Amino acid sequence: MAKQTIGDGHVVRTADGTICRVVSLYRQPLGRVGEYGAQLAELRNLETDEPLELPVAELTRIADPRNRRPPVEGLPDEPRPRCQRCDRLFAWVTKDEYSGAKAGPLAPRITARRFVRWSSYRGLFCTLTCALSFAELAHAAGYRIQRRPASTSATEGTKPQ
Repeated sequence: MAKQTIGDGHVVRTADGTICRVVSLYRQPLGRVGEYGAQLAELRNLETDEPLELPVAELTRIADPRNRRPPVEGLPDEPRPRCQRCDRLFAWVTKDEYSGAKAGPLAPRITARRFVRWSSYRGLFCTLTCALSFAELAHAAGYRIQRRPASTSATEGTKPQ
């Protein structure tokens, strides 16, 4: 994977593991006019808010830890159920709570996630495609739905005399 470019406002990890935000980038001027050395970054430590100055080559861009989604609360203790046809794990449906502060101009920040239910079709299949495929294979194997005979007691009471 190619190294991502680092710009103003990005969150980076230094060689010693400190997480910082880039304030600005500039090139170190050399003694002669028009010649510049390595690119340097002016940083601000996210925990202590102290300023740092390091070469860009020593920095690694990472995702902003403030935008990390919180863990799902209330997950059942039993193992995640699987699809009866393709053996995929069911996804969970959550109820998310949002903060008033925005992470960006279009996305509010998620503060809490609570488990609601497993995302499945009738508790057996992950999607309707798996359910249809299972039904087609069962029909091709000779399985048929047996209809129950209609009850006559319900219609007898409604006949006029």
